[in-house]
Amino acid sequence: MHDYLQGCHMELHSGPFTAACHGMTFFQAAEFCYSKLNVVLIGTFSPARTAQNGTQNGPLLCNANVRIEGGCIGIFLARSAIHARRVHWYCQSCHEKLPDITQLAPCNCENGVRVKQLDQVSYRHLWDHSHQDVNNAVPKYSKTRRQPLGWEDALMHKIRSDATVEENYSQPSSSPPTNPRHAKFMRKESVHANTQICLDVSRNFYWCESRPFASVLLDRRMALDYPLSGHIVVLISSHPDDPPMGLRDFVVPMRSSRIPYDEVKEIVLLGNAEYLHREWPQLRNLPLVTVVDGDPLNRADLRAVSIKTASVCVVLSAWTGKSVDPVLDDKTAVLTTLNVRAMPFDHPEGMDAHFELPIVTALQHNRNVRLLSEDASSEVEVRESFMMEPFMCGQTVTISALYSLISTSYFTPLAVPVVEHLLYGFQSPVMESYLAEGVGLMGGDEYNPDELSPYNIRVRLITVRDGPWTQSHTLNTSTTNLSYGELFVHALHSSMVCLGISRMFQPENATTAPKRIIISNPPRQTVLRWDDQVYVLTK
Repeated sequence: MHDYLQGCHMELHSGPFTAACHGMTFFQAAEFCYSKLNVVLIGTFSPARTAQNGTQNGPLLCNANVRIEGGCIGIFLARSAIHARRVHWYCQSCHEKLPDITQLAPCNCENGVRVKQLDQVSYRHLWDHSHQDVNNAVPKYSKTRRQPLGWEDALMHKIRSDATVEENYSQPSSSPPTNPRHAKFMRKESVHANTQICLDVSRNFYWCESRPFASVLLDRRMALDYPLSGHIVVLISSHPDDPPMGLRDFVVPMRSSRIPYDEVKEIVLLGNAEYLHREWPQLRNLPLVTVVDGDPLNRADLRAVSIKTASVCVVLSAWTGKSVDPVLDDKTAVLTTLNVRAMPFDHPEGMDAHFELPIVTALQHNRNVRLLSEDASSEVEVRESFMMEPFMCGQTVTISALYSLISTSYFTPLAVPVVEHLLYGFQSPVMESYLAEGVGLMGGDEYNPDELSPYNIRVRLITVRDGPWTQSHTLNTSTTNLSYGELFVHALHSSMVCLGISRMFQPENATTAPKRIIISNPPRQTVLRWDDQVYVLTK
């Protein structure tokens, strides 16, 4: 629990490097920052970086081609701004043999930095300056704001083609497809056949031709004959006239081209068909999305979408803001989650009898996290939301997370671009312009894994016993006293940056199966278990 609380204080910060880091590669600098200063370096940003030779104007995360130079700014994961500033204050002459890193302060020697107030607000406009064109160069992966020639003609063509797509809403036919299993596999393979795998104009996401809503709409009986396994079930509680929730922003990261297409999971949206029909114009160019007309509170509908074999279940609800009591804003989301948890399932031979379907619930208010906690003690009423089991295990997401990001972006302007990079990959102003026009994603080149942007990275979850560090000759993998600090350094040698771990724990007085809690950047002396899972940042 202590390690979890320490991880809750980790924040994104930015600041310049010490001269001792100049000339180092990114991973050399990351090892220096972690070993010497106990700070995690996840990326860099250079305001003076040009747009020539295909280089990117923006933050570069976990990039092996980066070399630290003067004027380069680091993006750090640290407990406070003071911890991040140590990277700038460090003097090799004065601090090399410092016994306690907490005593590090700016020195007055001739090699030390000329200290001034390192206010993060001074970096506020760096992101805007980085978008300016340099020599009118428009490389393939540049973040320049200049639009390519002919972009407006392509926009008008997209508008005309979408107008010809059959978009008249109709109830699904009473007869299921003659061979739904064959139809599904044909649908999955259609992108592969005849070189039909396409990317959008930014080359960040998989893209397909516009499909009419009726072609992806199933009712309960049709869904029963539709083979699903390892898919993502999204339960959407809404009424036909509720305001749209913007499902495109939720689906798009799961259609990232950073994910091999064979690993892309089918997304099944279960909810009111009339409501989802209004959202469909923004989803029709995203592959492997199916809509099932039903009620998320109806267990028959839940079984029809094969929720038992789903990889994860996500619970969303349309927020109208009309409730007098904040608890009522999340009533349907809480009831839906509890209903899924209470569903009984048969456990075939080989399946863990204590298996629980992973569920992630979006809530409007922090105080409602307690409604999803299985701890019946009275202490739940007075705990902070981040100390409750659903939050610790990553089972809930609250709107306050967005509020904290807004406040963080004031002091660390690069925080929002970093989060965008993690979720959406390399952002293209051309794609953003098309989205602003309301036409959705625009089709681009055919899919070719060898031509993807070199700047895209992924967050992966790797078990300690299966990671590439097990191949190291200097790491004793036969013992169980491997520390997180040792693992961190060896992960850097494999071009990975560790962000934290996921660890099994058994709550007190719990009658359910053990759960996993997420610990961000645990102390380096933390002894790892072989069933721990590590979050790493890698290409």
